[in-house]
Amino acid sequence: MVSKELKLLTEKEFIGRNVSIGEGVVITNAHGEKCSEIIVGDNVYIGDFVRILAPAVYIGDYTVIHQRTTIYGYSPIRIGHCSWIGQDAIINCTGPVWIGEGVTIGAKTTLWTHLSGGDILQGFRLGKVKASLIGDDTWIAPAVTISPVKIGKKCCVLAGSVVTKDLEENSIYAGVPAVDVKEKLGGIPYQELNLDEKFAIIRDKLIEFDRNFKDRGGEFSSFPTTSDWRSIYLGNAGSAHSFTIPTGEDEFLLGSIVITKGACEERNGFSVFSVKDRLYTKRLSIEEIAFMRFLLPAVKFFPLKDINKKHVAEVFRSLLPEFGAKLD
Repeated sequence: MVSKELKLLTEKEFIGRNVSIGEGVVITNAHGEKCSEIIVGDNVYIGDFVRILAPAVYIGDYTVIHQRTTIYGYSPIRIGHCSWIGQDAIINCTGPVWIGEGVTIGAKTTLWTHLSGGDILQGFRLGKVKASLIGDDTWIAPAVTISPVKIGKKCCVLAGSVVTKDLEENSIYAGVPAVDVKEKLGGIPYQELNLDEKFAIIRDKLIEFDRNFKDRGGEFSSFPTTSDWRSIYLGNAGSAHSFTIPTGEDEFLLGSIVITKGACEERNGFSVFSVKDRLYTKRLSIEEIAFMRFLLPAVKFFPLKDINKKHVAEVFRSLLPEFGAKLD
């Protein structure tokens, strides 16, 4: 659903399916003119009175940008799949901004890519423009101020912090200026899980989802065909029966959703979620979309086939050669 009040000025646009854009949203460049390109993925939500004023904008699937957020500047910005930006956030993109997959940015947080305000004719020497990169799975709490820095994957930045330097991955930062406090809080925020543990979590999530999912009316697709056989659930979890299903990997199936420990691969008629790859085969079925929304924000999967990934990476690799493979 796209509001009639949307102001969208762009030379090239790709707006995905099931995108919701609220009232009073403005998407232009910083001068109120056409941006060169905007790509918005599937199942994206952009709340009321969001302003995105940038030359090029790339937003991944299932990303949420809440009301009154302002994104503005003179360089491209990319926001990855399954990310979440709270209301009244400010993201400056005077320099390029790369926000990874599954990132959370709390309400009223501000991110800056420039230092300016002094008059260079009067000798001001501190002005600079610098890119910002936020790694995958980083959680930034509300009311954080972020200077032009690189934040590693799986970081946590606690509320009210002021970030003035690059942050190491899988650490917890707090304070003014923000310092590493993970040892005070019991260690690293993300601990490794093995495939069996991940599989058990998602299997239980799928069963919980299935019991609450009414749209399919108890109807299930036929199962796939491969060379091996094992026992698996087929049917509504509330009255599940153990069936023999052909499969080459440890799997769990309910409805048209398959959870596997193996590599993510296309399978006709099914949405396959791999805990090994953290990928899923996007079909955009009603059941798949409902399951993804059920999992978010606690669990995030990313599409096996991302038609825009290569193009967006190339755009930013030319702007940010120092980040190299981090943009893949």
